[in-house]
Amino acid sequence: MNPPSRTDGYRALEQLLHGFLISLQRCRNKFVDLDRSEIHALCLSTLSVLGGGAPAVLLLAASEGEFHLELSSGPVPGKPEKLQMKLSANELDRLAGDPDELAGIEGFKNMCQSAFGKQEVFARALVSAGKVSGVLLVLSPEDRPHTPEESEILQLISAQVNTLLQTADEFAVLVDLAMVDHQTSLYNHRYLSKRLGAEISRATRHGHPLSLLFCEIDDYESYCKNAGRQAADLLLVQMGDLLKSRGEIPNASFCFRASDIPIRYGGEDFVVLLPETPKEGAQIKAERLRRYVESSQVTGGDKQPLGQVTVSIGVATYPDDASDAVSLLGAADRALIQAKEQGKNQVRLA
Repeated sequence: MNPPSRTDGYRALEQLLHGFLISLQRCRNKFVDLDRSEIHALCLSTLSVLGGGAPAVLLLAASEGEFHLELSSGPVPGKPEKLQMKLSANELDRLAGDPDELAGIEGFKNMCQSAFGKQEVFARALVSAGKVSGVLLVLSPEDRPHTPEESEILQLISAQVNTLLQTADEFAVLVDLAMVDHQTSLYNHRYLSKRLGAEISRATRHGHPLSLLFCEIDDYESYCKNAGRQAADLLLVQMGDLLKSRGEIPNASFCFRASDIPIRYGGEDFVVLLPETPKEGAQIKAERLRRYVESSQVTGGDKQPLGQVTVSIGVATYPDDASDAVSLLGAADRALIQAKEQGKNQVRLA
């Protein structure tokens, strides 16, 4: 393979940016998480081509100063399990100031010796927000080191890769924030639309049931009127904290698991996804939640139509009550409506 020219480098850079923008556009249109592994693979593939066809390698920070192999563009010669290194605080500070200093860092040289023998590599640190987040390596083409022009091109592209990966991380954080309800810190309706389908697919694949609780604070508008908006907002926060609890609440007769997923559906409505939970188990958990809320002393609760703050809960289970995500949510919603029509403060099954 002939060494790439500077023109090849600019053309590859243009294609890299185009591929990156396509990924961002797809995520924005469908409002799904950015597939960072796809971005990593795109960047490594470009570096590999521009490095004479030799494998490109990405190491990411596993903890402070420790880096491990994340992905490579092809088979890595030598000992891939040795592709890990630990850098001191001084070395990290040095790289944060100049990412191209990586080749002179002792921890990096030791890793290359251990993994590749004396093989030459192109190397550059990835720096994000003043911290070293990873390491890019491009191994030497077979039987020859990188030419000066190759090294120059790799320098150009790797700097752009650093920017793209940093942008990808920042975009992923924004997507995550957009799927969180800022009042309760629970996931929101947008997240439910995405996650419920994934959980249905997972339940189908493994042959497990998936249950869903649809909860509503009874007579919430009445509580707003009598207790005031500030107290009503606090009630929503307290409900969110209750659904996020994992056994921290004293004397609570119920406990959600780490795998259970609480979501604020909107207003005074909440949804809890219960993976690998049959209807009987979901009913028990819903009833214990209802009793706990009923027995809680909430400011202004004595002025509620039922004499205290209460919740009504509808329960539905896949595949017993529904064949897909939309019908599962609808089945739980109908059960919730039935609970409210029959007097509120109760649990009803689809």
